Amino acid sequence: MESERVKRGETFSFLAEFEDVDGNPVAVDETWAFGLRICKGCIGGETVADVPVTLTDGALFGTYDTEDMERGLYFYDIRATDPDGNDEWSEPVKLTIEATSTPHT
Repeated sequence: MESERVKRGETFSFLAEFEDVDGNPVAVDETWAFGLRICKGCIGGETVADVPVTLTDGALFGTYDTEDMERGLYFYDIRATDPDGNDEWSEPVKLTIEATSTPHT
């Protein structure tokens, strides 16, 4: 499982290509819909954010401000809905929100 780390308050961003189960690129266009959900604690746990995803030059892109997220373990995955309304989900990615670093006074 892939994993990422972000300090609380930083902007989480992702850029991904849409691929089939064999790793081959899938041609997508504006007739497809995409979304990213962030769940707390476990795969399929409480959804804490639904992040808009845009399609740019064949790649999926989105950002989310982690300011209101608690430090801890999250998971995210991307939903792709084809023109016929069929949903496919990506493999989940572990996302760790770390404590914010502050200078000592």
